[in-house]
Amino acid sequence: MYVKHKPWDPTQLPQRRFDTYLPHVPSQEDAIIFIGSFTDLKPKAMISLFYGSGLRIGECCSLMYEDMRNYA
Repeated sequence: MYVKHKPWDPTQLPQRRFDTYLPHVPSQEDAIIFIGSFTDLKPKAMISLFYGSGLRIGECCSLMYEDMRNYA
């Protein structure tokens, strides 16, 4: 068998890289404390939306009222 015109031994698999790490996911208690520290309603709503829906920052910032109105 050839891969990219080089001989390939199917018994040799590439090694997994261990220099990557999983992102830190805060616990529910940590998230409640963090969200409760905001006094302004707009950032508090955005952070709650991040945590509750799993959206990325860019996805949450580009949301429009019409996007959420249909799902309420």
